[in-house]
Amino acid sequence: VDLLSDHAEWAQDYFARLTSRAPVTLRAARRWGINAVQNALADEGFVTQENPVADQALTVTGKTRGLRNTAAFGDGMFEFQDAASQWAVNQMAECDTVLDFCAGGGGKALALTDRGMNVTAHDVDAKRMADLPDRAAHLQMDVNIIPAPNRRKQHLIAEMDTTIITSASLQDMTD
Repeated sequence: VDLLSDHAEWAQDYFARLTSRAPVTLRAARRWGINAVQNALADEGFVTQENPVADQALTVTGKTRGLRNTAAFGDGMFEFQDAASQWAVNQMAECDTVLDFCAGGGGKALALTDRGMNVTAHDVDAKRMADLPDRAAHLQMDVNIIPAPNRRKQHLIAEMDTTIITSASLQDMTD
């Protein structure tokens, strides 16, 4: 079986998609609501459409340059976050405390906080979370940040209702 020949049309389409830019997707802050965010951005010349993947997701369908300079962004109405990450957050059951064990930039931590959960963020590389305090403050949210290295991490996992762990960081649990 010659997979490339048998599936040439599919392969051509697949590789063409890899060369194009991913869509810009936003997460509308719940305190504002998706319609208010969409209207505010429209008033500033940005066209968006609701993304069916997640309930607060807006995909920018027109120009994307200057989104960070909008009054809507300045007011903390939205955050940049891909739809797949928003979908993953929405799959979690409501709970009180969450440990985002591999927080990275903190997008999921902020989305969970936006849902009303108390979130503690940790990452093996604290530099990845460097702008998380500013992002949280900009959105008027509080995220507890536990810097790495932290010898209490196994205890933190046990203390939380839910823990998000990405596979790339599983080694960090055993250190």
